[in-house]
Amino acid sequence: MKCLPPLLLLAIVPAIAASALAQTGDGYVGIYRDSLGSMACASVPPYTGATLYVIGRTAGQSANGITGAEFRIEVTSPSGWYISYNPPAGANIVSGNPIDTDPDPNAGGGMNLGFPSCQVPDGNGRVKLGTLSVFNAGGSPTNLLVRRHSRPSNADFACPLFVECDDPYYRKVCMTPAPPDSCTLGTQKASVTSTDDPAVFTASLNEVGSDQEPSLGSREVLTKFVPGTISLPPGQTNVSLASVTINSDAVRTILENHNVETVGKTFPNFTLADTLGYDRFGEPVRHANLSEHYTLTVPVGGSGTALAADLTAASWEVVFTEPNGGVGLHTACQYGPPCNLLV
Repeated sequence: MKCLPPLLLLAIVPAIAASALAQTGDGYVGIYRDSLGSMACASVPPYTGATLYVIGRTAGQSANGITGAEFRIEVTSPSGWYISYNPPAGANIVSGNPIDTDPDPNAGGGMNLGFPSCQVPDGNGRVKLGTLSVFNAGGSPTNLLVRRHSRPSNADFACPLFVECDDPYYRKVCMTPAPPDSCTLGTQKASVTSTDDPAVFTASLNEVGSDQEPSLGSREVLTKFVPGTISLPPGQTNVSLASVTINSDAVRTILENHNVETVGKTFPNFTLADTLGYDRFGEPVRHANLSEHYTLTVPVGGSGTALAADLTAASWEVVFTEPNGGVGLHTACQYGPPCNLLV
């Protein structure tokens, strides 16, 4: 017998007569700094980016696997943050956009995610549900809250939910809130919730005490080159200057004169697939190609400010360059700040 797709069933299968939030211990969706799902606190210094991992943590009724999920990710302080969602490769239904920057819980959006077959969790109950590309353009600390879809597909299940693998029924199961301290160091701020829109998980960006790396410091210079100006050895993301292929005599001379120690990818996990995303209405959009963004490190006693000034003045192959901790644009950039998101 041919069955309806699981995400259609979210809207048309009659719900079991029970409170949508009555079920307990049935898993949740978490957002993490690492792919193993162990760090819910992340530090993203100003004018740098990071990849966060969206992971389904299955348990109880979802323990055997899922064929779909419905939820949104509320950004509590969205100003100065650029956040986009990248769905997992195996998903065949991606309806809507999970990123919610609207304070109205019934207007911010949400996503229905579906798979053509059962997604069986790994030995630790994890199912990969995509990634978030995050860029800090001067934003203040913010939380990322996993909540119900702003417009639930089934009014009887007004909750963030999983779709089970029980073909042909594809039953829905409301997610269970994660333990109160999702962050490793317990630094999350308490979030305001309503009885009909609780958060099942809280991740934090730049909260006091975040367990990630500190800002890069005055010895490092963030630079975007014209494509093809420099390249690193295949498979490498941070190497010594001697290992870098430099196709510009002017750039090579400047880097050597400043005794640059290392050249690294500012976004080491970036791939061309990350240039594709979805807007809040679920329409495909193209994001900036960040593959030509590099971090240049000068030795102790060197001057990142002087290196940035020389690169700006002497080479047309530099789109922009600035000591880490701020943003400055080369005059060749005509698009306005933050230029690095547009070129």
